[in-house]
Amino acid sequence: MPNPDFLYRRTAIAAALAASFPGLALGASVARVDFAVGNVTAVGADGKSRPLAKGSQIETGDTVATQQGRAQLRFVDGAYMSLQPNTEFKVEEFNFSGREDGKENVVMNLLRGGMRTITGLIGRTNRQNYRLRTEVATIGIRGTEYSVLYTNSIEIFVAEGSIVVQNDGGTLVLGSGQGATVQDSKTPPAPSGPPVLSPQGDGNQQQGQLDPPANPFIPPPPEESRPPLDGEYADAVGGYSVRNFTPTAFIAPATFAGGGPVRFVDTFEGGTLVGIGTAQLNVLGNDGIIAWGNWANGTLQTSGGSINLNEFGPAHYVAGLKATDIPTTGSGTYALLGYSASCSGAGCTTVGVGSHTLTVNFGAASTVSLNNMPVTINGSNAGTYTISGVKNIDSSGLFTPGNFAVAGPGCGNSFYGAGFLAGPGAVRAGLNWHLQVNSGSTDVNGANAYKKQ
Repeated sequence: MPNPDFLYRRTAIAAALAASFPGLALGASVARVDFAVGNVTAVGADGKSRPLAKGSQIETGDTVATQQGRAQLRFVDGAYMSLQPNTEFKVEEFNFSGREDGKENVVMNLLRGGMRTITGLIGRTNRQNYRLRTEVATIGIRGTEYSVLYTNSIEIFVAEGSIVVQNDGGTLVLGSGQGATVQDSKTPPAPSGPPVLSPQGDGNQQQGQLDPPANPFIPPPPEESRPPLDGEYADAVGGYSVRNFTPTAFIAPATFAGGGPVRFVDTFEGGTLVGIGTAQLNVLGNDGIIAWGNWANGTLQTSGGSINLNEFGPAHYVAGLKATDIPTTGSGTYALLGYSASCSGAGCTTVGVGSHTLTVNFGAASTVSLNNMPVTINGSNAGTYTISGVKNIDSSGLFTPGNFAVAGPGCGNSFYGAGFLAGPGAVRAGLNWHLQVNSGSTDVNGANAYKKQ
């Protein structure tokens, strides 16, 4: 059952926040930006775009886009919301006079990406007055802290309270510690396992929970913002994964342009270790320490020749700054920051990587544990495959490449990964990987980026 102390604190904070916005009945704004990191913007109902920073106002009709950044919003009814990177979120309706009078209501739309929220006064008593929409389902609340990740389907997790998930296929009520997935608007919501979001620098959040700051008006400081990786780097680390080729991880000088890596130098033979060639660069993330995405179409240049990506499909990359000042004692937990993946064979068209972590034990013989990485695919071999294993880490931060254990439907399943630590203090990690299902009837390739918590 919900923790009474948590519920008391949440209600008290909501009331205090609501009281801090005088004149809100006039509807001048519905939320205030507590902090914004990266190129966070809002597009108003008039179609005009504006940058967001700490103290910026959010109005009804605004669509907030985080790009590669993130933001925290404080709503006038006391709700507190964390928007993850690559998220688009719209406030469609918002009415609040400063008290629960039955006329308060909010309708929001998560267009893509991920969010974690503690709800405020709206919906606390009149539950039907709170709605979060996506293309595949609508979420209502019953006094709650919850998180949502929306790509083509949605993943939901409730930390406190309860929510109701509803679409054309049916209705599912979730309580504290419960999760669900919704594949599309016609498929009934289905119970699932762990939290869907990993912390993204939002203070003292732990996996699957969002505790408001002790002083809700002063959010915890985010990690120092860095400009995206761009230009030439003498010490870089990276790798890629493409069908029919073994995933790689290496340390080499690199050039970043347009938001992603375009060339790694072969320090042994000279020339290009891997280069974009005629391929298209698709950037999915770049936080100034690590970047991820894929090269698609065209021809990828490598030291061993070229790879026709029109034939083999995208090459998924993760790359960043070489790890420096790697800890020599203790351990660290790394949460999934982002990924790029694709599949082929057996009618497979979509693939998703769920929330999971890496655990690194630092020492004379450092090791990395991949903790239950879930990979979900469709097609003839539809299902979720869970990957686990432990590898050694050398003094430069490279993981020993090799096979990991696969649990899931079918037979003849295998997983190969090559990864690395990255950034100052080894605050990031990357993993390039290849999953084969049913003896290779389905191939899945991907690259994951992780952030130390």
